Amino acid sequence: MDVYDRARAYVARMDSAISGGGGHDATFRVACALVGGFSLSPSDALQIMREYNSRCDPPWSDAELEHKVRSAGENVTDPGYLLRGTTLQKAASRGPVHRAATAAAPRSPQKKRPEFDVESLRKYVLGMPKITEAHFVDRSEVPIPAKQSWNASRLFFETVYEPGERLLIFANEMSQGQWLYQVGRGLFKLGKEPGEQARPATEPPEAGPCGIWYLCAPVDGQWRKGGKTMSRRSGNSVQSFRWFLLESDDADAADWLKFLFRVPLPIAAIYTSGGRSYHALINIGAETKAQWDTMRDELFYKLLCPVGADGGAMSAVRLTRLPGGIRKAKRNKEGKLDWFPAPRLQKLIYLHPRPTWQSVQQKGFSNG
Repeated sequence: MDVYDRARAYVARMDSAISGGGGHDATFRVACALVGGFSLSPSDALQIMREYNSRCDPPWSDAELEHKVRSAGENVTDPGYLLRGTTLQKAASRGPVHRAATAAAPRSPQKKRPEFDVESLRKYVLGMPKITEAHFVDRSEVPIPAKQSWNASRLFFETVYEPGERLLIFANEMSQGQWLYQVGRGLFKLGKEPGEQARPATEPPEAGPCGIWYLCAPVDGQWRKGGKTMSRRSGNSVQSFRWFLLESDDADAADWLKFLFRVPLPIAAIYTSGGRSYHALINIGAETKAQWDTMRDELFYKLLCPVGADGGAMSAVRLTRLPGGIRKAKRNKEGKLDWFPAPRLQKLIYLHPRPTWQSVQQKGFSNG
């Protein structure tokens, strides 16, 4: 994978720009990552910015994108910082570095969210016995199938989402999605271009190089204009902002399982990434994007990031692993695929059909 493709893959995981939710800062961070972090030319950076623009709500004009690329080129002082082995997660959280900020003396980048403090996590789970996946399976409100493939994916969608809601599914996380699942109606194969008719799928999604993904926010499934491109995974396609994804790449997996077992949050599902981490889908009940942002910024950043939650994954328009899918590889720091010795299951271990804040208060710290 060359630098351009690495940059595309990196931007595909960055937050979408939503009006009223820090959209300017989010878009400028993308421009700085491309021009400064990957040292792309303005024309290459602009092309990826146009792809990113398809996820913005509302989309930027081409002139506005060009302005952001120019501004990024004028302000970056650490060219190529994403090409020197810095982990993508830490680099993304740094944000742009400005000349004015470093004129007198180097200054640490401003942090928007607290950093992981391993002692905070250990203190939270102190005294708890060992927690395994079996503990969650045993306490699941819905029986978890012993053998999992598309049957687990379908069970997950039908349990967690409302009748009629539509979920995008991806074998390539940088694409616009290859399938759509509508609760109560089933799976559809999507066309690659606007105007192509969706049709009932004859074969379900099973495996992808980096797994099978889904967009955790329900969408309308329609192509929408975004600058010079069209998208069906942008923020203005989202139909509900009630979901919040919780994951950690830094916390010890054993401690993270203890944390998920104890934390008083309305967890609807827990599943593995096909790697070392566990993902939890939480129904926070937000009714608007602005309310979702407020809950993240004022509550979840402060409470969850210190104990290991990945703040970079806290996006309202977020791809996550689909339970029941198969993952065959992971991307290394250079963006290349490191293939596993054997395929790995993105395993479903817990399901709750209607978790609420009230049900958490009633049941205490065991998530059911």
